[in-house]
Amino acid sequence: MKNALFKIDFDKATGTIMSISNVKDKDEMNWCNIPKFPPMPKPENAGNPANKGNIPNMANIGGWGKPEFIKYDLVKRQYEPGLELKSYKHNTKSATCVFEKYDMRVVSEHFFAENGNLVERFTFKNITEYPIITEYKSLRISIPFFDAYTNADECMIHRCNAHIWCGHNVTFVNALKMGVSDINLGLYLTKGAFDGYSCERGAGRGRFMFNVEPVCLESGEEYVIEWQLFWHTGNEDFEEKIKAFDNYLSIDAVNQTVYSNENIKFKVATALKCKEVSVTCDGKKVPFRRTKDGFSVSVKPAKLGHNRFDITVDGVKTYTEFHVSLPLWELAKKRIDYIVDKQQYRRKGSPLDGAYIPYDTKLDCFVFDHLNPDHNAHRERIGMALLIMQYLRHERNEKFEKSFELFIKFFLREFFDVKTGRVYNGLKQGDDGVERLYNYPWAAVFLAELYRYTKKKEYLKHCKKIMLYYYEKGGYKFYPNAVSPYLIVSAFVEAGLKNDAKELTKAFVKHADTMIEIGTSYPKHEVVYEQTIVCPAVTIILDAYRLTKDEKYLREAEKHLAILERFNGRQPSYHLKEVAIRYWDDYWFGKSRTMGDTFPHYWSSLSANALCRYGKISGKKDYSVRAEEGIRNMLCLFFEDGGASCAYVYGDSQMGKPSNFYDEWANDQDFALYYAVKKEAGEI
Repeated sequence: MKNALFKIDFDKATGTIMSISNVKDKDEMNWCNIPKFPPMPKPENAGNPANKGNIPNMANIGGWGKPEFIKYDLVKRQYEPGLELKSYKHNTKSATCVFEKYDMRVVSEHFFAENGNLVERFTFKNITEYPIITEYKSLRISIPFFDAYTNADECMIHRCNAHIWCGHNVTFVNALKMGVSDINLGLYLTKGAFDGYSCERGAGRGRFMFNVEPVCLESGEEYVIEWQLFWHTGNEDFEEKIKAFDNYLSIDAVNQTVYSNENIKFKVATALKCKEVSVTCDGKKVPFRRTKDGFSVSVKPAKLGHNRFDITVDGVKTYTEFHVSLPLWELAKKRIDYIVDKQQYRRKGSPLDGAYIPYDTKLDCFVFDHLNPDHNAHRERIGMALLIMQYLRHERNEKFEKSFELFIKFFLREFFDVKTGRVYNGLKQGDDGVERLYNYPWAAVFLAELYRYTKKKEYLKHCKKIMLYYYEKGGYKFYPNAVSPYLIVSAFVEAGLKNDAKELTKAFVKHADTMIEIGTSYPKHEVVYEQTIVCPAVTIILDAYRLTKDEKYLREAEKHLAILERFNGRQPSYHLKEVAIRYWDDYWFGKSRTMGDTFPHYWSSLSANALCRYGKISGKKDYSVRAEEGIRNMLCLFFEDGGASCAYVYGDSQMGKPSNFYDEWANDQDFALYYAVKKEAGEI
């Protein structure tokens, strides 16, 4: 199939699309992610009838547009995907496929609309003499966007960031090329309803299965899912184009996360006549005020945590999600209370004495594994200490101070070699010899902050030694997370150590110059490409501008910022709005070890930090507003009792495992609260 906008290739053997491309794209990107991996083994509990809807990864998922009707086979004692291709026909302008098995027939039609958009329609028909009532997640369609990482150069032109919103009738996907481009793909649902999606790929993202709402079909009855695909030039163009669809409801809120002393506020705009409008939260009616193009809501939160508002306008149903948090300083105090009481290891003579370590919030016990660096007392766990110190710089608390003093002793004893500046990957006793370059800037930032807290210059001597060791070991070509050269140099200037400040400035500027030379061919680190590889290019080059006032660095940082922004979503949910796409974090740092979308994951706060820093430098208020949104939406990871979660695993299921849960481990998430408190104090 081909027209002036699209080139579509089908696989006759499966009746699914194998390639979707823009005819004007010189790079000929295929937006369809076709599996090239062996089938994954099904979870142990996949055949348990009690786990209804937990679908194992199927070998025959196929390409784009493969419908599935999952049924539980009582004889085989497992779920069966069903629906086999019965017929396929196509020409240059359309294609029609028929799938059938058990008691369901699905006709998939693919054709071009008058405006050139690709229309895809799936008609599900009950072909039995008895009623069919589907379970949720038993009826689904494969829509595999090519949101998967290879190397940076390949990602810039042949991969996309797929921002998904399954908002019932108002469902859309904004797929942005990972590199800056005016060629981007949009999807908007025009008939039917999707209530969520599942990921069915092992090592990466993109193999999405969209889950149809539960339906009731009498004999001979049909249910239709239909969407349109269209090209757009970017976020603003995408939003303008989906406004043109008859059933679109635009939901706009300044913040999807509000504090308990603030109102939840949002506006709904639509082309519908709004004859019948309903807004509810937890089943209770919510008052609204009509406006010229829709209506607005402003209500006091009824509870902390998750607040879902269900919206119906003239029969079109959708929803928006808000998180209600304790006021920031109160939340930080509760979190630190929890860390001090439960997450600090105290045992004289132990190398762990004074350390802040991971914690199982459900079982109420420590988590520690020296041989698993993601579960040890080092590395990302330093975020807990940074949070406590940042809080104590503004609020005195004797209990917290005593705890922090004990941690400082642990840090000086076990975190790094005071003679050489080498930062350990774990406890000094049993050192694994790993030179993990991420660890060095975190330790240096901690020491710079520690000087500001204590005014002891000896900490800056350690800080300088660590940074020089870091650069000696190849740091100039490394992209470190959560580091602020400007913060470090400012501490030396404040201490009157001007020569040291100049030496470090020279090193930091050289680091920025190296990043500029590398450009967007980002080197692989612990993963081949992701948001936190781009983020350091923004923040370090921006700090080079702050240190030198050379406009060159501001211009170069903007190039990377444009790529970083493409990771962030704009969907009407605190899980997704101004939250960066990440998907592997819970597997490495969480109790459930689930590989899949993490919305939010606390490292998204680094993107918010970058937006905030750029907003302050450039004076562009929109960046500061978006930074506030991003920072706030991390706060759902911190609970009223002071507990926390290292990640929220999003989506209906990931690799057959149920999703939509907060991992039970409080591990490394406190960098997010550190940045929130720091931003509130105006110190980013």
